[in-house]
Amino acid sequence: MTAIRILLLLFFPTVVFAQSDKSFVKNWTSHQIPKSEQTNLLYSANLRFVFLKDGEIMTSNLTQETKKIELPFEFTPSGFREQMTMNGNKTIIKINDGYLIGFDSGEFGGSLYWFSKDGKQKYNVSNHNIVQFIKRNDMLYAIEGLCHMGTDFGSILLLSTNQGEWSAKDYLKLPYAPMAIGLDSDKNFIIVTSSALLSVDVKTNITVLEEYAKWQPSKYHSSLVIKNDIVYIGMKEGIYKLNLKTKKAEWLLPN
Repeated sequence: MTAIRILLLLFFPTVVFAQSDKSFVKNWTSHQIPKSEQTNLLYSANLRFVFLKDGEIMTSNLTQETKKIELPFEFTPSGFREQMTMNGNKTIIKINDGYLIGFDSGEFGGSLYWFSKDGKQKYNVSNHNIVQFIKRNDMLYAIEGLCHMGTDFGSILLLSTNQGEWSAKDYLKLPYAPMAIGLDSDKNFIIVTSSALLSVDVKTNITVLEEYAKWQPSKYHSSLVIKNDIVYIGMKEGIYKLNLKTKKAEWLLPN
């Protein structure tokens, strides 16, 4: 009996910790979306990132937590042009003939490069500010754009190969710069942009799901996860949650 009690004492704190772990979004509580006058939320807290892990919506203030692909090689930009365009935020996708790597240095530019599997060969595909890749119906897309000091533009690119060489072509111009993208159950693109949350259907029709310019965390989108047609957007301090079916919006904060 004593041995059983010891085991329970050792096990119980682990259970309590797992249930109250603030990295599980399901443990966060719902609040009203903060309005613009609530400036304390904007400047006093960490930027939250959301990601899926073992089917659970998780959150962290570390971008490393959300990283999904590691390159099996290291590369160094060669020449002035590559040094200028292969900087900033990096997004990677593995493809049949190697890797596509997008770079986003904001107002300083960006680029899209193809690399061979061993990293010994590469070429420039385009000079877009690549934000994120996404697949839909065996097609590969990327979002690109820039929001900076009055500049606000973006698009969805269609990425494809012709005789073994990759190209990036405009699929759809967006009204605002995109920050993150996902898919709902109907294969609609759900896109976090600088000024609104958008839905783009397979016929490229754009629907505004939420205009959030009037509420406080609108300039601090970090990431997007969609599960069971519920959208989770990592922002400053909290997480924006939207049910795509009921249109109910919530602001989640840790207990």
